[in-house]
Amino acid sequence: MEPFDPNAYRKRVLAGVARRGGPDQSDAFELYDLPLDGAADLPDEAVAARIDEVWGFWQRQRDHPKYRALVAQLVAEHDRRSAALRTSADRRAEELRVRAARDERDAGRYAILDTAISRLVERHGGVPAEKVAGLEEIGALGGLTPAEVAARLRRHRVLREPPPPPRRHRRDSPRSAGRRSARCCASGATCATRACRRCSRCSGSP
Repeated sequence: MEPFDPNAYRKRVLAGVARRGGPDQSDAFELYDLPLDGAADLPDEAVAARIDEVWGFWQRQRDHPKYRALVAQLVAEHDRRSAALRTSADRRAEELRVRAARDERDAGRYAILDTAISRLVERHGGVPAEKVAGLEEIGALGGLTPAEVAARLRRHRVLREPPPPPRRHRRDSPRSAGRRSARCCASGATCATRACRRCSRCSGSP
């Protein structure tokens, strides 16, 4: 279990919970910044200390302009939400429930994105790099961040387009333009180039 970092918690947990619609779209492990894997093996005293740290952080954030409503709800529901984490046996049972809930939640959040990715892979054999920005917009519809979209894209090959070859501009030298003008004058046809000043017909003068 990593040490509790208030600033990282605010950006990672509070921002994520607020974006998804509140604590009911989260779980006790996320709210109290506890790892889901191996949580049942943690000492009860260490878990209790983490719960107290998070509780104290919530208390200090009650006047936060962005998260005060969310924090007020967390404070009011603290006893109920933390009860499932107090003992090793409770954490083990809660881990099974939360793991299934997270899988179901993620399936819904990623459904639209996964469909769009599948279509690109079927059509192109991978994900064209120029389509990534559009996939981030699609992911945002499900509440996904660009980082979460990028993590999903690691399952697939991103196709990098080779840079287009430089354009070659063909320019005629004054000497070649003069030769073309001379041939044009000799044939008696009207010259299309302004380089030719050999005759009135080519220069366009009456």
